[in-house]
Amino acid sequence: MTVIDVPQSATTPRPTARAVGVAGTTAYLSSIPRSSRPVTLQGNLWYRAWIEQSLNGLLALPPGWDGHRASRVTYRAVTTLMDVLQSLLTPASVPPQFVPLPDGGVQAEWLVGGDSLEIEVSGEGEAFVFGVDADGGVAVEGDPDAQVLGAAARRLSYLSERVGAFA
Repeated sequence: MTVIDVPQSATTPRPTARAVGVAGTTAYLSSIPRSSRPVTLQGNLWYRAWIEQSLNGLLALPPGWDGHRASRVTYRAVTTLMDVLQSLLTPASVPPQFVPLPDGGVQAEWLVGGDSLEIEVSGEGEAFVFGVDADGGVAVEGDPDAQVLGAAARRLSYLSERVGAFA
């Protein structure tokens, strides 16, 4: 169970109780005003609003969100991730899961039956793509240049098809 200490501020109203668990975390995040620069995703993806809400929610996490010394998720990390996602996602893609990283970065990941694709962006905005097949072989790895993004897009298409096969 995750426990988040909710800070008090004279300039921004915050809940007065500690938020505990998923419901408490959701209530805490909804009490924080959205950034003056919310991130948005271009295109006509059926899950676009969910991605925007998820990433803007990560931007609202307070320092120490992990119960230790984690940094706030940086705007630079999120916008870099959005740029990478913009080049990979299609309407047929399954949406990723998002994970905040202790250095202020963020990770997008797709995990399907032992196969995976991950995009990790550091708090400074440095991105890295990594994908593994179910046998443990590296399917794609590297900085997001045209070649790596092409391989990642093919990997995501494969993972999305596998999810469709389970439905």
